[in-house]
Amino acid sequence: MSFRDFVPRDETRMLALSRAYESLDEVVARANAWMTTEGITPIHVETLLLPRPPRESNGTATAVEINAGSVSFSQWHQVVRIWFHGEVS
Repeated sequence: MSFRDFVPRDETRMLALSRAYESLDEVVARANAWMTTEGITPIHVETLLLPRPPRESNGTATAVEINAGSVSFSQWHQVVRIWFHGEVS
């Protein structure tokens, strides 16, 4: 069994004061296109809210800042994870 994560791409223009990211709908559309192209039948699809996931070659994660009381602000990222049988090159 394998999985692939899809994280929102950073669409921030140069010199912007804040980050802009791909919407979750756009991420899901990209994941669907990948499954169609690769002939993948998913076993399970989930969304995860993860602290700073690793960058993927075609995008970065979306930053959602939360105030954790006495803890300083943290960056969290919503990721679409697709579980499937086999491997994809």
